[in-house]
Amino acid sequence: MKLSVLTILFIGLCAFKSVRTDKPSYAFDTSMEVKVDSYKKNGNLDHSQTVMLYTNTKNDGSYFGMEVDAEGASGFMVYDNSLQKMITLVDMGAMKTAMGIKIKPEKSKGEEEAPLKFEKTGQTKTVNGFSCDEYKATKDGETHYYYSTQETEKGLFKFFLNMYGQRNKQSYAQNMPEGTVLQIVNIDDKSRKTEMTVMGVKENIEKTVNLSDYKTMGIK
Repeated sequence: MKLSVLTILFIGLCAFKSVRTDKPSYAFDTSMEVKVDSYKKNGNLDHSQTVMLYTNTKNDGSYFGMEVDAEGASGFMVYDNSLQKMITLVDMGAMKTAMGIKIKPEKSKGEEEAPLKFEKTGQTKTVNGFSCDEYKATKDGETHYYYSTQETEKGLFKFFLNMYGQRNKQSYAQNMPEGTVLQIVNIDDKSRKTEMTVMGVKENIEKTVNLSDYKTMGIK
């Protein structure tokens, strides 16, 4: 099973330990379908995957979820900011397992890491039928393009801010794109490109993950 870019980001932030949990379930009321395309240095498509992101607009970013489907299995990850843990749920039909992982956020050495500084380039792009303005930021040899529209309020940036909490907004970026971000394009220092594109948002959904439905490993 090939991991998506978002999965790798989750794991890369973690230090692994057994974790205690006092929450028997997690409820979500908003979902977002995101298509993630990764390209090789030569521009050829390397991997394409669709993931579902979930949040609860009433929890102020205390937890969020991500769902990934693969052949023969589906995986759901809950990232609990309040308890600093990640719970990975795997459903293989005949067997359901849950693994708890302690999250230890990476600490900056010396001064706090400088936020991204965006500038509006004047270029435009159509993403899923919406006209978007292009914003650009560079940092540590990587280039980030954010495509934002005024034509809808359902997009990536607002969703991510709810996931991480509004209090972290300014620490992430300065001169943030106006409107709603529908696509993020990252180009690393080896010219490899990753595109994250919003395909759809559903609000007022009712989705609950019950840990009692899974055989737990590493969860006390």
